[in-house]
Amino acid sequence: MVQKESLVNIGRVVATQGNRGEVRVISLTDFPGRFQNLKKVYLIQEGKEPITTEVERTWHHKGFIILKIKGYDSISLAKELKGSFIAIPKEERIKLKRDEYYIDDLIGLEVESDKGKRLGKIIDVIKNPGNDIYVVRNDKELWIPATKEVIKRIDLENKKMTIHMMEGLESL
Repeated sequence: MVQKESLVNIGRVVATQGNRGEVRVISLTDFPGRFQNLKKVYLIQEGKEPITTEVERTWHHKGFIILKIKGYDSISLAKELKGSFIAIPKEERIKLKRDEYYIDDLIGLEVESDKGKRLGKIIDVIKNPGNDIYVVRNDKELWIPATKEVIKRIDLENKKMTIHMMEGLESL
């Protein structure tokens, strides 16, 4: 049995599509094209264990991804999936380039300054047009811009990030 912690959500079922059991999915990934090659996914419904299932067909329609999931052959069966997350094992995520990270890998990292001062843990990542913002919480909340000038080292193995505290950063 697969654990929810070993899965990553890539989509969410928001409605049915047609009357043959297809579902309408919104993408939760920066790589929506990945749905085209999906053969096996996990359905995650609140309060239930993940269900392994096969994807029979995938196509795009009006900004949504439409999935035909094996065993869901009617609109009444497909309605049961509304609100479900579509998930894959973490090891099947698309490989990122150097110095690119998945948000869920950053959440929880311990952050310290390059002078050794503990600043807290990353609790959120705010997507921003210029650069992302890492929200760090300890006694107070600190917003850290994800730039090369500030972020000096990210060590996922040891769950640690080292930053350079530029002047004025603590007042953000």
